[in-house]
Amino acid sequence: MIANFIRRRVILQQMQRLLAKPTAGFVMVYGRRRIGKSSLISHFCRDYLLLAFEELSQSKALTKQDQLDEFSRQIAHQCHTQFKRFTDWSDALGA
Repeated sequence: MIANFIRRRVILQQMQRLLAKPTAGFVMVYGRRRIGKSSLISHFCRDYLLLAFEELSQSKALTKQDQLDEFSRQIAHQCHTQFKRFTDWSDALGA
């Protein structure tokens, strides 16, 4: 898998090491527009279950609760579960 993705070998190896850990983890991928972030994630996760969350529009004035609600909506949609309202990020990520 790693050898086929040009110029991303080190990043893919780091991601593979994180995946091999026996504990849960969180990875955030960020960078300039149009440099292949989504392609990198899709390539790495092609053999795994992937829950992906898109950033909310920054053009709106969003509250923390708006962000938590959108996070919960995306989880409910991807996991085919019911929406659950969270009060803080610790609650949301620990659910």
